[in-house]
Amino acid sequence: MKKALGLILLTLGIAITAGTGSQLAPEFKAELTRNGDAQLRKARSERRQKAYCRARKSAELKLAEGCSSKSKTTHLVRPERLSGVTETKRTGRMLMALERRNRRLPAVVAEKRARWVKALKKERSAHKRAEAQATQGPGARLSGWAAQSGFGFGLGLLLVFAGAWICRRAISEELVAEGPSGEDGPVDFGALLGDVCDRVAALHQEMVALEAPTTDDLDALKAKLEDIQKGDLARLCESGPKVQQRHGMAGFAQIFSPLSAGERKLNRLWSTLVDRHWPEALASAADAVANLRAAQTAVAQTAAE
Repeated sequence: MKKALGLILLTLGIAITAGTGSQLAPEFKAELTRNGDAQLRKARSERRQKAYCRARKSAELKLAEGCSSKSKTTHLVRPERLSGVTETKRTGRMLMALERRNRRLPAVVAEKRARWVKALKKERSAHKRAEAQATQGPGARLSGWAAQSGFGFGLGLLLVFAGAWICRRAISEELVAEGPSGEDGPVDFGALLGDVCDRVAALHQEMVALEAPTTDDLDALKAKLEDIQKGDLARLCESGPKVQQRHGMAGFAQIFSPLSAGERKLNRLWSTLVDRHWPEALASAADAVANLRAAQTAVAQTAAE
């Protein structure tokens, strides 16, 4: 129940912080809106100009007023007069040039030209609004955002922390309450480790007692080893997160460092039994016992702290 409550609070907190954190400060949002409007109107003016040029071409009029072809380019205003000027001045000079060249044109072409002029006027007004506004600094932008969305963001952040804390506590309680499970229910980690140590030590003593092991002896030893590896040893290794929750990262490292070394030596023992390398098998078994005993000692020390 605790974990479910924590997940609900965590999900709700993430949703609130994402929604409020993505909002823009009111003034900055208005600034972006005006800039975006100016760019959209500029794109519309360019489309209207292209439509006007196509109409001139269809009416078989000569190229003029910025219309161009593959072989010839015309300019409404000399390029040097448009270089380095603001968008407001650029559109203003283009409008002045169009007004001076008010010539008689076919109806369709005149209509396209009028629409272009109208679009240019709206574009110039949009650029005026964008250029007249003051750019908002980071501090003012943050203050504006905080005034609008700060409370919601803070509430969402609080829910995230609360949900994460509740989930962590619930998981910790579950892991601490549970030990490595067996057929008859949960088993204490230290008791299970002691049983594995005793079985591996007994296996080592059985190996030492064999002066000239046969193939059948090696196969029998391998079967006993596999029973340990696939059973209690596997359950010990799977309980790592529970040990970490109970004893912390330092205690976990102190216990699982020798335990992992012992597991590797048992894997090495299995390989040497398969390869019929008896001296190396004896050495691996002895090392595995030593490492597992060290893990036992670490469990006792950690429990006493």
